[in-house]
Amino acid sequence: MPEMQSVVVYISAFVKCLRRYCFLRQDPDNPALLYNLGLCYVDLGQLDKGMELLHRCLQLAPEHSHAYVALGIACQKKGDLREAKEYAMRALAADPRNPWPSRTWAPSSARRAIA
Repeated sequence: MPEMQSVVVYISAFVKCLRRYCFLRQDPDNPALLYNLGLCYVDLGQLDKGMELLHRCLQLAPEHSHAYVALGIACQKKGDLREAKEYAMRALAADPRNPWPSRTWAPSSARRAIA
């Protein structure tokens, strides 16, 4: 049954992406929609497409700290820990109260990234 649960999770994420994509077509310069759709793509493993949308979000809303966190997660999934750390630092600079950079970064990952 774990395989079935995995399929259900994937389909659920896909449906979320599809909904957000439909909304984004109506409002293509909405940073919140760009962020949410970008995050969906990252969750689905389509990292390049997700990162493209997250960068677009940041062009429109440079202080969107959660977009920086999502970019850091995408970089971490790609194995680029240095870049992931850079995005975590940008997230903290944009909003020092944002708890996600600390939660997403395991201490061992951070040490490897700056070593």
